[in-house]
Amino acid sequence: MFTIGGILGLAATAACALGLPESVKYHVVRRHSGERIAALLRRVRPDLAIEADAGFVLSDEKASSGLASRRLFDDGRTPLTLLLWVMFVSALMGYFFLISWTPTLLAAAHIPVAKAALFTSVFQVGGLIGGWAICRPMDRRGMTPVALMFAIAIPVVAAIGYVATTSELLLGIVLFVAGFCVLGGQYAINAVSGMIYPTAFRSHGSGTAFAVGRVGSISGPVIGGALIGMHLPVETLYLCAAIPFLVCAPACLAFARLYDRRFRAGAADRREVAFSPQSDAA
Repeated sequence: MFTIGGILGLAATAACALGLPESVKYHVVRRHSGERIAALLRRVRPDLAIEADAGFVLSDEKASSGLASRRLFDDGRTPLTLLLWVMFVSALMGYFFLISWTPTLLAAAHIPVAKAALFTSVFQVGGLIGGWAICRPMDRRGMTPVALMFAIAIPVVAAIGYVATTSELLLGIVLFVAGFCVLGGQYAINAVSGMIYPTAFRSHGSGTAFAVGRVGSISGPVIGGALIGMHLPVETLYLCAAIPFLVCAPACLAFARLYDRRFRAGAADRREVAFSPQSDAA
């Protein structure tokens, strides 16, 4: 199993390295050729008319200098950065609690081990579909739909322990919805971590959020193990598993409002990349 997973991971890495282009902003900041940037833009927007001698400039980027970590808090980014970290820690804490202990907890609820593993897979399938489904609403509405996903996750995760002993069909449905909301929401905050920082230190901002989030991914299974060691009922354990999302949902809603105010207000009237004939690439 681990060998297959490692091979597939390497294959995915190679495919991404060979097939995924850098962003338009990256090419403009690096002063790559206008032909290269125009070709990428035409792939994204085939209807866009671009002059052959067009040059490209950024209207929303400022030159940055100094320590990258400090810049995460400059220019009014402090609340966005802190809320992003809260979302990462709480969402990953809840997710790793669920993914680490659900097979054990379902087995404790007298569900056969093979079925417990199958139900864990249903959770992951729900997350896969949730990550795909949130893309378009997030493009249109920003982070508000993501906050809604985490809000729905609270009662759904809390209900897992109660339905585990009543109906396998209902348990499968609840786990699917839990995966849809929990993992789908995690994909969304992964994406937004690369959207709120300028190109010059975007990878640093996103990487720092992932690093801070490891606090949640490490503590989630540890806390879950401690609670299981206290011999709490399965129902109570899943109520505890819902607590991180009780923190994540309001943090995400606050982040959504700040994000809309900063990045989406008047977005229809702005163009991220401006281009005109005879202009110099910047």
